[in-house]
Amino acid sequence: MLTGLHLAHGNVVTQQTESHLEGGCHLARLRTSVVVEQALHIERAHRHQLGVARLERNRHIHLALMEHLALQRGVAQQQSHMRDAVTRVVGQEKRFLAVAGTLAETAHGDGVRVNARDRINGSGVGIDLLNHRLGVG
Repeated sequence: MLTGLHLAHGNVVTQQTESHLEGGCHLARLRTSVVVEQALHIERAHRHQLGVARLERNRHIHLALMEHLALQRGVAQQQSHMRDAVTRVVGQEKRFLAVAGTLAETAHGDGVRVNARDRINGSGVGIDLLNHRLGVG
């Protein structure tokens, strides 16, 4: 009976020891798992920070590029307006010179003398004559 009890007691001790060992291993695995999870969490947070920094940098680059393109568009638009304005002025000047040329021919035909100092753009038409023909003065 003692031997059976001793064996039974021995088995209980062995089972408890194995249980403790298994529990210890399980606890060690849990601790390792927690450490690994923390490391992964830190790595994810670091990657997230890098990602946020990269996104922020890309956003600044994008905004700078959009600003540059807007400035280019603005400059191109201003240049276009300037070309249009020059074209309008040149067109008005051509019309003015055509009228002045017609008046000069009429003046020379009428025998009216045109002073060289009053000539406009080499057209041979005096200011007084233009004013007279246009009815200004």
